[in-house]
Amino acid sequence: MKDKFAAAKLTPEASEQVHPAAVAEAELQFEASVARITPGVMGGYSIVEAQIVRIHAQPRILDQNGEHINTQAWNPTIYAFRDYFPLGQTVGGRPGGSAG
Repeated sequence: MKDKFAAAKLTPEASEQVHPAAVAEAELQFEASVARITPGVMGGYSIVEAQIVRIHAQPRILDQNGEHINTQAWNPTIYAFRDYFPLGQTVGGRPGGSAG
């Protein structure tokens, strides 16, 4: 199998509670274990439910208390409909959210 980390120019690092390696450059990542696999209705796919066992976040994207993600500091790239997009300007949210 091709080395996906090398192909993507990323650095693998050991996860704490799961076998697959983490990505050192990722600002936010989850370690998860499979909780349940359900075959898809039409076949050809499965629905995988995962249980998060560990969350890793770089300090620069956390709020001042270090307890929540500061969505103004974190700017992930989103994959949607076979294209990648940066997040844009906040257009709304719930009261008390990090954007207002």
